[in-house]
Amino acid sequence: MNTRAEADALVRSLGALLGIALELDTQDACGLRIDDDFELTLRFETQTCALLAHAVVGERPLHDGEASLRRLLEANHLWDGSAGATWSVSGES
Repeated sequence: MNTRAEADALVRSLGALLGIALELDTQDACGLRIDDDFELTLRFETQTCALLAHAVVGERPLHDGEASLRRLLEANHLWDGSAGATWSVSGES
């Protein structure tokens, strides 16, 4: 089984656990809406052979913009502060 097929099998297994049909589309991604406020995107990256999970987890505080950006960058350093996750900013999210 190739890596893309393994990623698709993982996504299908997740769907089976949740009782829903999940599969990667022709762009190697699938989306899952948890509730009105939380969406999760799973995407297979062909160049790195990785299955990535992406979700917006909140809005950046406007009152301490520079400080909140610094905390995100510090958490990203060798993933020490994020337990392996990568934090980033897109607009105010």
